[in-house]
Amino acid sequence: MKNRNKTVALFMALGLAAGMFGQVGAQAAESAETVTETTVYPSEESPTGYMVSFRYPASEDVKRVRLVGEWGFSDHAHASRSTSLHATPWEWQDGYFNLYYNGGGFYEMELDEAEGVWKMDVPLPAGTWSYYFLLNGEGETKDTEDGSVMAYDPGNQPYIYDIENGLEVKEDYTSGIYVPCDYEKQSETRDEQAPREDEQTGSIEYITVEDSMCAVYLPYGYDETREEEYPFLVLIPGGGGTENSWLNKGAAKNILDNMIADGRTEPVVVVSADINEVGTFEMSDYIANSVLPYMEENYHISADREKHAYSGLSMGGHTTGMTLANHYDKFGYIGLLSNGASSVRAEGYDFSGIKEMGTTIFLGAGMYDYAYLGKANTIEPRSEAHSGLLDNMAVLQDCLADNDVAFTTLLVPGGHAWTTWQVCLVHMLENVFWK
Repeated sequence: MKNRNKTVALFMALGLAAGMFGQVGAQAAESAETVTETTVYPSEESPTGYMVSFRYPASEDVKRVRLVGEWGFSDHAHASRSTSLHATPWEWQDGYFNLYYNGGGFYEMELDEAEGVWKMDVPLPAGTWSYYFLLNGEGETKDTEDGSVMAYDPGNQPYIYDIENGLEVKEDYTSGIYVPCDYEKQSETRDEQAPREDEQTGSIEYITVEDSMCAVYLPYGYDETREEEYPFLVLIPGGGGTENSWLNKGAAKNILDNMIADGRTEPVVVVSADINEVGTFEMSDYIANSVLPYMEENYHISADREKHAYSGLSMGGHTTGMTLANHYDKFGYIGLLSNGASSVRAEGYDFSGIKEMGTTIFLGAGMYDYAYLGKANTIEPRSEAHSGLLDNMAVLQDCLADNDVAFTTLLVPGGHAWTTWQVCLVHMLENVFWK
C-alpha cells in the first residue's frame, strides 16, 4: 500500500477542514446580489425553489474558471443503463433524479470584476451536491488534459487531511453544498443531509493503521465509560475514493448526526479507509485483521460481530463482497452497494457459514445503475446476458436466492452516483443495521 507520509498518531480534524462542509448551505441568503462566497438562497425563479450561487475568488493568475458538478438529471421515460434525458438544473422538474454517470454539470463562469469573483447561479434540488472548479486551461472538456487545474471551493473547504502537504487524489478537490427542500416544489426532501444547527453533532478524528490513514466518526456524547459499548460501522468508498469520500460526497457525518439525534439509529462509531492506499483486493483483510483490532483496543466499540457492520460502494462494494465471503465471522451486517460480489459468486463457494451465522445482507443500487444490471445494453435475460460481469448485482441476487441465502434489496431512482448511495446509507441505518 502507498504511504502519503502521514504521521503515525491520532489527529483531530482541523477546524477548517471539519467545520465548513455543508455549512454554507445551512444558512441560506436572501439573494445573490452581493454574495462573494458560495451560498444557497431561496428563489421563486428556481424550479426547485432554491439557487446555489457558486463563487470563486478572482486573481491575476486565474484567467478562466469552469464549474463542474455531479448533477445530470433524467426521468424514468428516458433513463436506462446507457441513456438519460440529460436535463439541466434549469429544466429540472419534480420527479427527476440524478444520473450523474451520464454526465454532470460543466459551465463557464462569469468574471465580476466589481465584486472580485467568478460567479454562476444554478438551481439545484434538495440534498448534498459535489462540485469543483477548473482553473485556466484552453480545452472544452471537464478534465485537466488542457492544462487546467482542479480546485475545491476555498470558501467551502471539504474534509481533507494534511492539506499543507498537497493533494494526490481527485476526490480531495471536491467541495459539497447542501440545498434545503422547498416542500411546495419538491417531493423528495433529503432532510437527513442537513447540517445540524444545535450541539448534537459528532466529531471526526484521523488515525493511522499500518501506514494508511482512516477517518473515524464519533457520535455526539461519545463516552469511553459508557456501560454499553458502541456498534461499529465500516464505510468504504469506490475506486479513487479516500478516507474522506463518505464525509464529503456521501454526506455521512450529517446523516449520522441527524439520524442519531432523531433516534432513528443508535449512536455508532464509524471508520472509513482510503481504497487508493490500501487497495481494492487488500481492503477486506486490512479492515478485518488490522483496523477492527485497532478500534477494539483504542475505542469503546463492541467486540460482538452482531454489532459490526461493513458497507462499501462500487469497488468498495467488491471489498464488501470479499468481507461477506471471508470475514462473515467478524461482521454480522453487510451492506453491499452497486457491486456484484464476485467473491461469493465464485464457482463452488460454500454458503453454509454465512447461513449458519445468520449474516444480514442488504443490497443497494441505482435503478439505472450499470452495476445493477451490468454495463451491457441488452434486452436478453439478465442471468444469461450478464453472468460474466463482476459488478452485476442482479446476478448476485440470483446467486443468493439459488443458495437459499436471505437478503433484502433497495433500488433507488438514479444511477451509479453518490446521490444513490446517500439514500442507501439512510435506509441501512434506519432499517437494516442492528435491527
